[in-house]
Amino acid sequence: MLEPVVRLVAKNVEADLAVCGLQGSNNSIIAARQPGSPTAAGTIRDRRRVWVQPIDQGVEAMTSIHPSGAASRTTFWLALAAMSFIVILSNWAVLQFAPWIDTLLGQPANTFNYGQFTFPLTFLVTDIVNRLFGAPMARRIAGAAFLVAVPSSIIINGLLPFPGDPEPWISAIRVGLASGTAFIVGQLLDIAIFQRLRRMAWWLAPFAGSIIASVVDTTVFYSIAFYGQDWAIRAGTADFIVKVVVAIIALVPFRLAIASALRRETSQA
Repeated sequence: MLEPVVRLVAKNVEADLAVCGLQGSNNSIIAARQPGSPTAAGTIRDRRRVWVQPIDQGVEAMTSIHPSGAASRTTFWLALAAMSFIVILSNWAVLQFAPWIDTLLGQPANTFNYGQFTFPLTFLVTDIVNRLFGAPMARRIAGAAFLVAVPSSIIINGLLPFPGDPEPWISAIRVGLASGTAFIVGQLLDIAIFQRLRRMAWWLAPFAGSIIASVVDTTVFYSIAFYGQDWAIRAGTADFIVKVVVAIIALVPFRLAIASALRRETSQA
């Protein structure tokens, strides 16, 4: 009598597991429902456990916490606003040098700037979106933010040129293109690495993705924007060191954001 109901529920759960990337894994709760198997009510309870499974177990079971179109659109625009704010802020902050850090660490002038501390937060936004809503949304946000990164960088660098630059707008265009290229390459690489590691320890995917993407991002930016300038190697090294430090610290808000989302999803279930 219950067999058709059980099969229908099992089919729905199997579809959910396929979306989450769990189908065929040891965590799959559906193999085949035969007569005498748990009831439909038991299957539904299993389904709920899959969706609220803690990320500490190393399995991503929440590809989409808010599957509805309206919620996804709202989330997209909020995440894009956060990403755009960080990008614009970083384009301005990179021109604000931090002489006290240079003095503290015994480095030449203009080695450190405040943009080095704000820009890595773009990876935090991407990783949170990727963890909760999946790689497709993270890629869409990165692509949309790229359209903000290039013009904002050109405008800010053109209006606030380096002292003594004979062609400030030419330099601004070069820096803007370098910034945009490095940004989109780094973001897409971070998303790809996160996808590879998302089933492992909760901290590994965001940390490894941010670190590896930072190497590429930094290399691409300084190679294009300041090719052939000796100080670029020193500045790029300092930039990467800061990104590593920020990547470690960013694990705290990342974990808090995921835990908060899990609690909300559990309370609404």
